[in-house]
Amino acid sequence: MEFFRFINKTLRMQDLSLLYLLRFYIMDLSEQLELKFQELKKKQKDILKLYRAVRLSQDELTDYQNSIGNLISNSEYLSASSERSVAYNFVTKFTKQEGVVRALVEYLVDLNVAKKIVIADIRQYSAFPEEAQFIVDVGKRKPTNVFIYRLIEVN
Repeated sequence: MEFFRFINKTLRMQDLSLLYLLRFYIMDLSEQLELKFQELKKKQKDILKLYRAVRLSQDELTDYQNSIGNLISNSEYLSASSERSVAYNFVTKFTKQEGVVRALVEYLVDLNVAKKIVIADIRQYSAFPEEAQFIVDVGKRKPTNVFIYRLIEVN
């Protein structure tokens, strides 16, 4: 999990020297996630619901609230669960901090039309398969990914 965080931090910071060093790993990971996504699309043909626990600053929360129901973009790999209760458990475990809001986000992905994102069910590779973990790829087709979301709960 630490390497996953390291890659996400590198992607967010857009550190070109580190991205260059990691390019083959990121390309290979993206290809493997694409294969898992194709398997997912064969098994499931409708709306995929994913849940994610997040910590947001007040400004980020305002941005999310102003964009509910709209498309969003990300510049990192996202980890989410298909089980609402798993994400809820994570959000309640976050320690309360001044100026930071804990939120549960629901992502809705129509697998019939999803073309610019890659979502892979990775529970079989996880040390915690009961968490029903999915990874959303940052994408290689375009610099952004889009999917519809809504904030379910904020505290």
